[in-house]
Amino acid sequence: SSSTSPVNPMQMVEVLAPLGVAPEPPRLDAYLTANVPEISRARIVSSIKEGLVNVNGKLVTKPSYKVCAGDNIVCGIPVPRPMEAAPENIPLEVAYEDEHLMVVNKPAGMVVHPSAGHESGTLVNAVLFHCRLPAMSVVSGKQRTGDDGVSGITAT
Repeated sequence: SSSTSPVNPMQMVEVLAPLGVAPEPPRLDAYLTANVPEISRARIVSSIKEGLVNVNGKLVTKPSYKVCAGDNIVCGIPVPRPMEAAPENIPLEVAYEDEHLMVVNKPAGMVVHPSAGHESGTLVNAVLFHCRLPAMSVVSGKQRTGDDGVSGITAT
């Protein structure tokens, strides 16, 4: 008997480098990022390395590939899978709270929302628990990074 595995949905992106103009930036990963800003560079690099990018019909697996004028680039980007943010009993320093607003002092090192590599232990998980809210689906597109090192007051 044959088994089938679920296929990740794929977003296909096609970019044509205009003739007569030197592509800027020249690197494939940077060029795609500049021309498809809704997709993060990290996701584009991953797609290139996974063999999901063709330039003029030929497979390209190096993010450093130099784009030439007239290149037709076709890139498959796996659609991110939704994640679930579940309530977690994580202590919060609540500076203010009423029925519409909660202000917390987010410690450095705490990631704000679930993302790849940070499925739990986030501020969202803590707020869901504190407010007695159910789990929620989180869909991430372009990933923001670097918020874990930031500390201070935030309103949620």
